[in-house]
Amino acid sequence: MKRHKIRNLAPLLLWYYGFILLTVLLGALGYVLMKYQRRRRYGSATSF
Repeated sequence: MKRHKIRNLAPLLLWYYGFILLTVLLGALGYVLMKYQRRRRYGSATSF
């Protein structure tokens, strides 16, 4: 019975960690894109 429980729980854990990883990746991508856009937008106006 214990083995069966673990087998049922494994995919859920995998999906949970996958979801967290995806969220972190999306957040990082959004942050980089925002930074890039900001730099591009104000780059020509204020030579930073």
